Amino acid sequence: MADGAWTNDLEALLEQLDSNTTLIARFQQNRANAVAPFDLTHHEREAVVTRDLDDFVELGIVDAIEDLPAVLRGERAPGLPGLGPGILD
Repeated sequence: MADGAWTNDLEALLEQLDSNTTLIARFQQNRANAVAPFDLTHHEREAVVTRDLDDFVELGIVDAIEDLPAVLRGERAPGLPGLGPGILD
């Protein structure tokens, strides 16, 4: 991720939401509490907590929504508990 109109903490959060299984699990349980330790702007915090994915593209931190961590897009991260495919079928 290149430098832009976002905080270093937002960049660190997105990187950790891609690989830190403990943070990912906490994020899945309670987004606001999971991101509380990060020094985000109000706009960044709202975008993360409400999963307003277009905001990340507007900020320029990613080129497309598909570049965001799976958990932020609402997908279950591999290796973490959650609903499996077809469980509600």
